Amino acid sequence: MLVELQIDHATSRTVIAYRRGADALIPVTALLDLGEQGFRRDPGGRIEATMGVGRIPLVIDPARDTMRLGLRGVALPAADRVVTDSETYVPASSVATLFDTKILVNWQDLTVTFMDADKLPIGLRLERETAQEAFNRRRAAELERPLALGAEHPTWDGLVVDYSVLAAGQQPLAGGGYTLGVGANVLGGSLAVGAQSVGPTGAGQAEGTGSWTGVWEDQRWLKEVRLGDGYATGPETRPERGVMLTNAPYLRPSLLGAAAYAGRLDSGWTVEAYSAGRLVAIDSTDPRGAFAINLPVSYGENPVDFLAYGPGGQIMQFNQTYRTLNDQLPLHDFEYGLTLGQCPAPALNCRATSNLDLHYGATERLTLRAGLDQFWRDSLSDRTYPYVTVLYAPINAVALDLAGIGNSAATASVQFEPSLNLQATASYTAYTTDSAPALPVAGLRSMWAASVFLRPIPSAGFFFFNAQATGTTTTSGTITNEILQGSVQAHEVRLEPYVRFQENAAPASPTATGSYVGLDAFVLPHPQFGQILGAVWLRLHLEQQLAGAFQAFQLYLDRPLSAGLRVELGIGQQIGTPGMTLTAALTSNLPSARAITSVTRPAVGPATASQYIQGSVLWDRTNGSVRYAPGPSLERSGLTGRVFIDENGNGRWDPGEPVVGGVRVLVSNSSAISDSTGAYRVWDLTPFDTVTVMVDSLSLDSPLLVPAFTAVTLVLGPNRFRTVDVPLERAGVVEGQVLEETPSGPVGVPSLPLILVNRRTGSQRRLGTFSDGAFYVLGVVPGDYELRVDDRALKGLHMAAAPLHFTASTAANGGGASGLELVLTPAPGGK
Repeated sequence: MLVELQIDHATSRTVIAYRRGADALIPVTALLDLGEQGFRRDPGGRIEATMGVGRIPLVIDPARDTMRLGLRGVALPAADRVVTDSETYVPASSVATLFDTKILVNWQDLTVTFMDADKLPIGLRLERETAQEAFNRRRAAELERPLALGAEHPTWDGLVVDYSVLAAGQQPLAGGGYTLGVGANVLGGSLAVGAQSVGPTGAGQAEGTGSWTGVWEDQRWLKEVRLGDGYATGPETRPERGVMLTNAPYLRPSLLGAAAYAGRLDSGWTVEAYSAGRLVAIDSTDPRGAFAINLPVSYGENPVDFLAYGPGGQIMQFNQTYRTLNDQLPLHDFEYGLTLGQCPAPALNCRATSNLDLHYGATERLTLRAGLDQFWRDSLSDRTYPYVTVLYAPINAVALDLAGIGNSAATASVQFEPSLNLQATASYTAYTTDSAPALPVAGLRSMWAASVFLRPIPSAGFFFFNAQATGTTTTSGTITNEILQGSVQAHEVRLEPYVRFQENAAPASPTATGSYVGLDAFVLPHPQFGQILGAVWLRLHLEQQLAGAFQAFQLYLDRPLSAGLRVELGIGQQIGTPGMTLTAALTSNLPSARAITSVTRPAVGPATASQYIQGSVLWDRTNGSVRYAPGPSLERSGLTGRVFIDENGNGRWDPGEPVVGGVRVLVSNSSAISDSTGAYRVWDLTPFDTVTVMVDSLSLDSPLLVPAFTAVTLVLGPNRFRTVDVPLERAGVVEGQVLEETPSGPVGVPSLPLILVNRRTGSQRRLGTFSDGAFYVLGVVPGDYELRVDDRALKGLHMAAAPLHFTASTAANGGGASGLELVLTPAPGGK
């Protein structure tokens, strides 16, 4: 039978196949060739190939009646094959089993469809092309400068109210607590005042807080000022009520810089770098096989996967992890911080405190920090603590952190992390014998910690080992703890067994030791268990002392009841507690508030219940509307506006211009869909941060509607909504034909890649010609354009074509441009 052999929606070819009932015997070499997989076939019909990145061997051997792909084998008896001089035919169902996929045979339409293109090299190529297209679009968007809106500094705007109420115990109203916070945008900064109960509500005690924070990210020497309650600068975080000045960014950019990665393969290879599944860099080897890629590096872990493709279809995969510490600064960056104020924490017996903090990026791998902490105390002597910190990463896998606090403590720590599959850390801190210190806890002498994480099989993400050990020495003795934990996951069940040891040594007392074994288990939802049980999450905790008493048992079942509503039931027992304790909790995450209702029923004693409610009220001054959010929302920001068709092209909504609903507006990592009035709203954005506003073009109903701007960047103020309307433009169609001059006349050129360039913005769009040389592209906004043939295609065809310049008209004049012609002529000196 003649059938159409298809690989998903990627490609197809008419081939000969054999029909056997509902199944089909398909030509294997034709399938591999269609899937762009190299192979070898001997005269006896034996086929060999190596598949994919892992170089998995594929062997189809009629002489041995078997087919194998890696460790998977499928029988191939004589009745299930046809071998000719040029082809080997095997059942489609057997091929589907071998490749762990589906092959659909439709004898009515005479089609055989291999469903998973990614099982073959063609699928990988298509994924690469998609990733490269997205990469090129991002680069083009970076070249096209977005519309930038400056920061606004209103005298007064916005209002946010945060609240939370806890009712608990036998007397819910007297035994609970409350918090109340009010924020507004004042003089462009955040004014926030609040109050919260101290102890049970019935005690009638409360404390208040208040602060104003101003941020100027574009200034060099003063980026942030805070007046009132906050935290001191420096490495030791502590509360303070006073003034703070700093030139450190309010939000440190996640991107630290770029790291160079260089390597060597053979000439003719292409190397792609992927971060979080996204293509971030591309390079090709030079005639000597060398390549170099600059990779963006953010704070924290930066795992990068490299895929290299050879000229003969070879594939190599390797990876590298770039690691940066949170306190690391870019080269030559200098930051300072200065705070002075009262000590709100009475435990320090402190009247006032100050800090001067200096931070400098000496090299790309060395960051220095120095400063001074000062404490003025009531009944104790004042204290001054100079400190120095050195953060050094001699190589990518190693980081050293050395810190010394005068008259107080010294710390040394080392981190070794060659990859995400192996991590080791160790630290030691020694304290002075000061009996009345202001920073460390009195009586503390030393602390140490060490940990090792190992994932022996990188592809098995939840199979790992984790070992931790800690020790603390005080004037009353030494306490050490060690734990060794493993993890393994099979299907939806994850098990984490562990063993831990504890030792407590006190002077003139016997050393107390304890050894324990335990198990933590997590069972993910199983849809096959039915509608009720299929959505249940299960958590289990068990611990037993070796040669001793049972320590703990806890079992929790968690299930969603509806969107935003979850119920959790639990049963457990701890050592020293008689009988089992039952718990139940109902969690409601609603758009306007968050609530948690819990009930606890011990085996002995009365049951107790608690109710917690948290939420926020938001006032948008621009339109006088009141909104609600689950909170907390103090010092957060929002964006609002409308999506409309800009008929007069002035970029602003004018009465009578149509609004557009159902459009997704992307605001950095958040999004909102416009309603029937065209309005959209986004809340819980970070203030004083630059956000990017874009339109998801896929959400537009008509391809002839396009955003008037690629992107808009703006800085949001705290405790308020900012209004940004989103204009759309009516676009048109650009169509025409690419022709080649021949002796018999012009002939259409099929499958030719073209590039359409907006001459004002520089943005590019790629398209191709059809079988007759015709082309068309939708959604072209009015403007001046250049249309040209891809240079690589012209070089391959040994042809030349002058770029075509034209103007796309407005919608009122028909929109776009038609009747365009690009003419190919032989290149000078070409074949």
